[in-house]
Amino acid sequence: MIKLITPKLFFYEGDERAVLLLHSFTSTTSDMKRLAKFLHKQGYTCYAPLYRGHGETPEVFLQYTVRDWWEDAKSAFHHLQAMGYTKIAVIGLSLGGLFTLKLAEEQDVLGIVTMSVPNEEAAQFLALRFAHYVERTYKLLGASDEEIVAQQRDWQQQAEPLLAELVTLIQDVHAKAPQVKMPSRLLYGGEDRPLYKSSAEHLAEALHSANKATKMYPHAGHLMTVSQDVQQLQTDIYAFLETLDW
Repeated sequence: MIKLITPKLFFYEGDERAVLLLHSFTSTTSDMKRLAKFLHKQGYTCYAPLYRGHGETPEVFLQYTVRDWWEDAKSAFHHLQAMGYTKIAVIGLSLGGLFTLKLAEEQDVLGIVTMSVPNEEAAQFLALRFAHYVERTYKLLGASDEEIVAQQRDWQQQAEPLLAELVTLIQDVHAKAPQVKMPSRLLYGGEDRPLYKSSAEHLAEALHSANKATKMYPHAGHLMTVSQDVQQLQTDIYAFLETLDW
């Protein structure tokens, strides 16, 4: 059987301006690498942790919880602080966007960018997203279609507690959104489900930041950082970061 090659965390050292990049549920740091390389060329220090179990088989993936992944995100933020970075912006995609908001609610964050942040309506699609992850993983391992279907069935029930934990995280982050006061950009893709537009707009209303805005990218789906609109997305994020009080 083919062995999975697990992506790693990455750290691109630049100047004193640090950007923490947080990837999505069931994905890896590869989501954030293109954006990070772009920002690094502009001088920014970029750091992206890999949540435990991500990039691994479902058996390994399900050994961890949403709480574990939140600890990974929070530890990455504190790691940058321990390295001497006193001003840190955070950028997150989907689950990473939830963690970005949670960090903004609890930590001294300079500014945030979120992409494709789910709301409670997304709960009905979490099982489907996990099924796609199982399918993708076992295709890479060379499994047949019949084997993939069997694996999806076997793992789906075991994933139910994890998916319920994700719903709780979504509820908690949205409920505490008024605690966010720093500059914020809430981005979503025009090719994604409409719920992500609703989520961004609701969050924009809830945030207590004086500098906040939403934006739609018409040719972007859920993984906005690898979409057709990636160049405009990168340009907009860079322009926003340049406005922060570094």
